[in-house]
Amino acid sequence: MQTTSSGFSSVVNSSYRQIGHGVRLSWLKNLVTGINYFTIGTSLIEGNDIIGNGGSSGVSFFDKYAYTDYGSYVKNWSVDRQIGQYPFGLIMAQADVELDNSSNLFTPNYDPTIGSGILPGRPLKISTNMGPQDSFQQFTGYTGQPEQNIVGRSMLLHAYDVVDYLNNYRFSTYSGITFSGMLTNYTTASAISYYLGKIGFNANQYSLDNSLLDPIPFINVTDRKFGDVLDDLMTAEQGLFFADETGITKFWNKQHFLTTSGTTAFNFSYNNTINIEYANAPIINDVIVTAMPRAVQASQSVYSSTTPTAVAAGQTVDIFASFSDTYGSLPVTTVTTPTYSATAITNSYYSTNANSDGSGAALNSFITITATYLFGTAYKITFANSGSQTVYITALTLYGTPAKVTSTINAQYTDQSSVDAYGRNPANNGDVLAISNDFVQSQAAALAIAFGIVSQYKAANRHYKVEVFSNPALQIGDYGTLTLPDINQTKTVWITGKTDKLSTDGNLTQQLLLEERTLYTYFKIGTSVIAGTDVLAP
Repeated sequence: MQTTSSGFSSVVNSSYRQIGHGVRLSWLKNLVTGINYFTIGTSLIEGNDIIGNGGSSGVSFFDKYAYTDYGSYVKNWSVDRQIGQYPFGLIMAQADVELDNSSNLFTPNYDPTIGSGILPGRPLKISTNMGPQDSFQQFTGYTGQPEQNIVGRSMLLHAYDVVDYLNNYRFSTYSGITFSGMLTNYTTASAISYYLGKIGFNANQYSLDNSLLDPIPFINVTDRKFGDVLDDLMTAEQGLFFADETGITKFWNKQHFLTTSGTTAFNFSYNNTINIEYANAPIINDVIVTAMPRAVQASQSVYSSTTPTAVAAGQTVDIFASFSDTYGSLPVTTVTTPTYSATAITNSYYSTNANSDGSGAALNSFITITATYLFGTAYKITFANSGSQTVYITALTLYGTPAKVTSTINAQYTDQSSVDAYGRNPANNGDVLAISNDFVQSQAAALAIAFGIVSQYKAANRHYKVEVFSNPALQIGDYGTLTLPDINQTKTVWITGKTDKLSTDGNLTQQLLLEERTLYTYFKIGTSVIAGTDVLAP
């Protein structure tokens, strides 16, 4: 739950609530200095102070831009943030805004100030306020291509939060000699921190839970989308990665939802809700997890060729060496630069001759290596010939440290009673749900993933769709209670989805997706009691 003032609870529970909103855009992406952050009890609603996404410690990712509030032009907006089908992976929030363009302010190249900035990729912030002291950010992200409705005199904006940017970010092998996309023995949290730093995020722009997995022996992002890597990490951790309403990126481990830390954010019942209904929840009762984890090995031969390559007089030649083994492409983390040798040695070397068949003088004094580059599963080496005749590279052997497959893992868990009741995996077309993830390091870890998914989704009707009197401070991950008097039950539920809408008539509505889960206190050495109520972490 977002930070609120001491008087907020009475305001949000009042029968009459005055609600305001702000839609701020930075069309020209101008940078500003001297930012003042919103302080509860001091700053004025709709004043000049902003809700900082980096806290009060300094300017961060989205706060560096100069924004203009176009709230008076808003016809409607909506913000949607949902956990996916399963309780792990990436969450990407989306927003839609319709602006009144009767004045042509948002017509490209019409207004002399912002006309040239009516482009995609514009920073966008949406906020709501309630009462005299509380303002809450609801969305921070980037716009897509603006859509103009000429007859209706309006402009439509669809926007995504920063996870969309990270999802499509590709670590190119050409992005810099000093960058290595391959990491050894990093935890999930430390790997995310490392890669976010390479993209340009600083430490106050993300918040990461502790990893529950052991350090991963080998992680490689080279020539992969970062979103694919994050998704694999979240599957192995059974965790979530997302950006909150203010733009701070977060990693939550699988225990985040289920512990008793934090405070109850809400108590819903018939008297403070507009509608409650069961939501369609996926039923998964049969899961198989496979993995082929890799680990970096000691230096060994990773490539050898006796195919001759001609280096003409005064010229350079690039030789590309591709690494592979029985599993396909082989990642290699380091390669020793080869040196000249007329005979085979137990290290990286090359041989030279005047003739392509290996005969003739060595002529090695004319050959130098001018550049090398490791691509991960390939290696480029540039040879230069300073002599007056062609020289042949007649042998090339490379030694390096490969990341080889260390084991083949296959773990399956089935809840037969659920299969008998509902059929096998009705949410997966009756097929076994297969998860392949090479960050899973052991049979036990694979079985824990399969068991966790099945135990969470083997039964129906644990999800609720609830329309409530809007509380803009609520966030995904907040937990509380849902009382159903008809069946005389009170459920412990978490917010796993949230949709806020401002309609044309100024009415603010909120729909929440709530998921019933069991609340745990995990066993802590030195604190918990043997045979007590605290449970061992899965």
